[in-house]
Amino acid sequence: MIEEIFAQITPEGRLSLGGVQMGHELFKQIALNEDIKDLQLNGCGINDEDFIFFLLNNKTVKRLDLDENDITIESIRYIPEHSVLEMLVLSNQYPQVTSECCQYFTNPHLKALSLSTGAIDDEGCFYLSQHKNLKALYLSDNNITDVGADYFADNKTLEKLVLGNNRLTSLSVKRFSENSTLTDLSLGQTKIEDEGAIALSQMQSLRFLNLNFSQVSNVGAIALQSLPAGEIVEIDGTISNKELLFSRKFLKLKGKPEKLPDYMNRDYRF
Repeated sequence: MIEEIFAQITPEGRLSLGGVQMGHELFKQIALNEDIKDLQLNGCGINDEDFIFFLLNNKTVKRLDLDENDITIESIRYIPEHSVLEMLVLSNQYPQVTSECCQYFTNPHLKALSLSTGAIDDEGCFYLSQHKNLKALYLSDNNITDVGADYFADNKTLEKLVLGNNRLTSLSVKRFSENSTLTDLSLGQTKIEDEGAIALSQMQSLRFLNLNFSQVSNVGAIALQSLPAGEIVEIDGTISNKELLFSRKFLKLKGKPEKLPDYMNRDYRF
């Protein structure tokens, strides 16, 4: 079986085994294969014993997707000293990733982190906002309020922040207008209204803004026209006046799109 698995490794070093249930011995062989640079193991029954073994022994994988597995703080606490990962997905864990776990994502190699569908609250946001290595952070479907979102307003290293489907209002985004490093911000399925959209319209660094299914009306949408060229704004399902050019999505593109790192690519599997 292991030969068949290794035959699936692409020339770029990617191996995807979503849904393949594996025991510890099989996982160890995969973790020790130095040809793998990008490993996707969604819903494979990976637990703390497996993840600890991986962190202690693997120094070649740069991107690891463990969505829908059984990773807890018992293995997450090994990340600061042992991980060389640049991108890590720990969304949809059972039990869910908590705020206490968030203090351990301090490894300087880590640039992109997905903790969506967890049990992270404002305390977790405080920890994550202090991690100056992170460039992209995915926190949709958690338990974050305006207090937690505010912790990221002063962060000067994050370029991409996903906070959709949290308990956010317009209060949470007012101070984002002062942030000059965020280029990609997702705030869909929140209670953000026109006041918040007007504040976001001042963020001249933005290149992508998602306000899908928020509470922004035509007033907020008009304010967002002031965003710079190259901006994509999504506000599907919220605008009543369908005659507006930007009633669903508007794109103002100037010149050729720049090549973005993987953690900023909207087509990447995060």
